[in-house]
Amino acid sequence: MATLNTPRIPLAMKTTASKMQSTVKSASRALELLAHFDQVRRPLPLNQIVAALGYPVSSAAVLLRSLVTLGYLHHDRAARTYIPSLKVARLASWVGDYFLEGDADIAALVAQLQDKSGETIIVAVRNSLHVQYVHVASSREALQFVPQIGAMRPLWQTPTGWCLMSRLLDEEIESLVKRSIAEFGTQSGLDMASVKASVEQVRKVGFA
Repeated sequence: MATLNTPRIPLAMKTTASKMQSTVKSASRALELLAHFDQVRRPLPLNQIVAALGYPVSSAAVLLRSLVTLGYLHHDRAARTYIPSLKVARLASWVGDYFLEGDADIAALVAQLQDKSGETIIVAVRNSLHVQYVHVASSREALQFVPQIGAMRPLWQTPTGWCLMSRLLDEEIESLVKRSIAEFGTQSGLDMASVKASVEQVRKVGFA
């Protein structure tokens, strides 16, 4: 009777893959933590961080200690709270200027549009398969939707995305939609015909 020998994965390869997965997870959690601080904008104790992000207490404690050691978090031992350090504040302070470089009047134009319309004005860029908001001037209305700067939404799902895609060739749009279907799946309501129709409407009227 023939025996099928299943190739064994060397232990070293398994260990390396496990370490890489752990590193990616830690990096993801570190960024999620900083994003959460950006939302709440105040010092937080360990228990509130765990409750908000759903991390195991032990994992959260290790993450916080590591970020304190690296200088990205400030730990108030008396209050037992954490807050991003000035190192974090300075880390990406140049990014906004980079995206608006060469368009020095954009911020002034956004402010002017917001003042005249009273509506929320958004500047966005395409980031792979997503729209990413890089500048926001909020409406004066009490009830309003204000996207977070840096937040991303799928290109095909938003009027902003349709506007950005309207400047692309049809072949480029088809490629983006196919990649989006591969990533998000058709169950999300994404289909080629509806995206093309939305983009074509923007091309006709000039807005979405």
